[in-house]
Amino acid sequence: MKQTDAAKENYETTLSGWRHSAAWTYGIMLFFSAVALVTSLILSAETLALARAPKKLLSCDFNSVVSCSRVAQTWQAEIVKFGELSFPNAFFGIAAESVFVTLAVIGMIRVRVPRWFAICTWLG
Repeated sequence: MKQTDAAKENYETTLSGWRHSAAWTYGIMLFFSAVALVTSLILSAETLALARAPKKLLSCDFNSVVSCSRVAQTWQAEIVKFGELSFPNAFFGIAAESVFVTLAVIGMIRVRVPRWFAICTWLG
């Protein structure tokens, strides 16, 4: 009898409503992942434009303080290097955010995934 009372109390304390649903959580994830994906695409295009013309001002250069072309020329803009070949971080953003968009869509349509996969998605 004690176990059923605890189960009933647990059921009564769970949150309900559309803001506490999986669709809301995955919808927020989809929105922000899509924003980050678009941002990575824009930064990748700006990086390619900077590679073609290093002295050119980019569209994200607002003034001398807020200047993405100066940031793109620092060593932190390209962390992964294979010898002389280096990849801008924005390219990795495209790959990573595509995965998160896919995970959000999978979650929104309520696909049952293996437990290990669900745990790995929460770990990032």
